[in-house]
Amino acid sequence: MVVVSQYYGKANLRKLSLIKKIKLSLAFCFCLFCITDGCSQNAFTLRATIADLGVGKYVYVLHFSANNILVVDSAQTNQFGFVQFKIPESSPPGLYRLYLGMTMDAQYTNKPPQTLDFIFNKQNIELSTAFFSPLDSVNILNGNDTENLFYFEYLRTRQLFNKRIEALYQ
Repeated sequence: MVVVSQYYGKANLRKLSLIKKIKLSLAFCFCLFCITDGCSQNAFTLRATIADLGVGKYVYVLHFSANNILVVDSAQTNQFGFVQFKIPESSPPGLYRLYLGMTMDAQYTNKPPQTLDFIFNKQNIELSTAFFSPLDSVNILNGNDTENLFYFEYLRTRQLFNKRIEALYQ
């Protein structure tokens, strides 16, 4: 320290110490930013536009695990019916449910709530649907989501066959 202070002088040594502290602080902040930014990108997004739901309505993403129903994320609709969810990277692939809420009719007649099941397979999902008929009106907006394209086509076909079978028994 004596040799360094003789070469730089005591005033310059304090400036160097201050500069080192600033550099260390900036490096720490940069590392912290990189870590938190990396954490925020370790989630997949589900973007949905839901027609006829209204502004400020809560929509939930649910995951079925053994005998439990887990809430993965929730969001409020904006004026266009748009919601965006984060599904953590640690979430397992499988069948998830978009819980849209209850219609006025369902609240008074004990009908089930409006829901839409979808397949999560570690990729971002973008879809649009309508509140009163989620399955009939669902559209997958990102073309690389083939699992959900096939799944919704299967559900629509099954629904059509069930209606035809019911018609046979009437």
